[in-house]
Amino acid sequence: AASYEVKEAHVVKPGYERHSAYLDVLSRPLCADLARHGVVPRKSKTLQWPSTIPSGLVRHYVRGYFDGNGSYSGSDQWRVAGSRKFLAEAQAAMASQLGLSLTKLCDHHSTPEVAYMVYSGKRQLRKIGSWLYFEATIYLPRKLEKLIAIVQNTEFLTADFRSCSVSDF
Repeated sequence: AASYEVKEAHVVKPGYERHSAYLDVLSRPLCADLARHGVVPRKSKTLQWPSTIPSGLVRHYVRGYFDGNGSYSGSDQWRVAGSRKFLAEAQAAMASQLGLSLTKLCDHHSTPEVAYMVYSGKRQLRKIGSWLYFEATIYLPRKLEKLIAIVQNTEFLTADFRSCSVSDF
């Protein structure tokens, strides 16, 4: 049995700092198996929305996708990158479950195949955040911490996101 080591990288540039982890898979059979399940290099350009995901798991899927391909921008923006088709379907699912308006997908500055789905405003972020983190046990803590810092609402900060539902906001 092969063993793989998770490697870590810390990139620091002017105005930008990022810590990430990655895994190099060198086994051709394992790579082929992963590809059959949609895990391929540069999947942000080609990933399609899963047609069989139960509605009760959509928020968990979106949270995991956001952990890998999303960010907070400025003082009150939630954004996630992906192919236009994937984002349109993700946005439709989120709009259906959260009552959000469909927003225009924004072009990526350097990659034409990639776009951003963006929601702005603390009220929208509260709604998205409570949906993503309600009773969640698996997530990137730094993403939740950043969200809490952005909303900067005393009442909201004292409530644990993981125990709040969308209707609480």
